[in-house]
Amino acid sequence: MTSLYTSSKVKNKDLCRPQVYKGIISVCNEGSALEVPIPSVSNQSFQSIPIASADIDITCFCSPKVKIDFNSIVNYQSLLIITGTPVIRIFTPLRVTFQLSRTNDSGSKVLLNSWTYSYSSSALTSNTNGNFTFTYCDKNPCPGCYSYSVEIIRANYSLFGGVNTSVENFSIISSNISLLAFDSQ
Repeated sequence: MTSLYTSSKVKNKDLCRPQVYKGIISVCNEGSALEVPIPSVSNQSFQSIPIASADIDITCFCSPKVKIDFNSIVNYQSLLIITGTPVIRIFTPLRVTFQLSRTNDSGSKVLLNSWTYSYSSSALTSNTNGNFTFTYCDKNPCPGCYSYSVEIIRANYSLFGGVNTSVENFSIISSNISLLAFDSQ
């Protein structure tokens, strides 16, 4: 059997032949549901947390493009404890940064983009669900096998004025990642 490519990282598009697959490849995967540890004033360290990933083989395309859709339902909870009747002010909201990356079959990782979710509430108690989604088009992968992954790389707590104590929680209730690959040639 003759291979269509001399390697899985062919950059010379002249090596592609007309019998290369011209369809669409679709992959989807369910991600994690998890509690995100929010750093505090006394402990500001944060370790990245993997959320969702999906693998795709696009060796059959000459000029592949991959559309990545990430969808999640998130939950924010807070409890603010005050004394007296001060005015609650929000100086900075809770921020959680999601990062999308692509890893090839030899283990080289490329950071593609990042998005920040931010939320805050001045209510004394809060328990809110919401959606966090993004779409990204990877226009430059060479033919090959890849793993696309979403992880949380940073989380920052809210900073309030007029509050003695605050407790915040952030969690991913559900998540999924979908890949749609096609040949743009």
